[in-house]
Amino acid sequence: MEKIIDLIKYIIIGIIQGISEILPISSSAHLAITYKLLSINNQNQFNLTIFLHFASCLALCIFFKDELIDMIVGFIKYVFKKDKTCKDSFMLFVYLIIATIPSVIVGLLIKPLVEDSFNNFILIGINLFITGLILLTFSMFKKNPNNT
Repeated sequence: MEKIIDLIKYIIIGIIQGISEILPISSSAHLAITYKLLSINNQNQFNLTIFLHFASCLALCIFFKDELIDMIVGFIKYVFKKDKTCKDSFMLFVYLIIATIPSVIVGLLIKPLVEDSFNNFILIGINLFITGLILLTFSMFKKNPNNT
């Protein structure tokens, strides 16, 4: 019976990750809250979180496979065959790499702080509140396509 309950917990966590990953909200914060609510121990959290984020990445790569293939093929054609028609794909690939570099650097620098913050539920709540305010603010300034 305990294994069935654990399976149900992991299904719930998978659903939470699947929904929250594609929305402009913190899937990691929602996972931390769910782990606490479902009493999943710290040792399993880390491995499970890595697996869930890998699965989300894989799902997004499958969903965007045509765009990714076009971008990679265009990049290769532009670099090796000097095909000027593929400049947009090349630039998109370059922009993607450039946008990733600061995230990696900041992530590595603040990794210990971030890891500890997912055990502090007051901090998680504050950060989710701030994220909500930012999303609300930007949605208020969103241009209405009918009022240009």
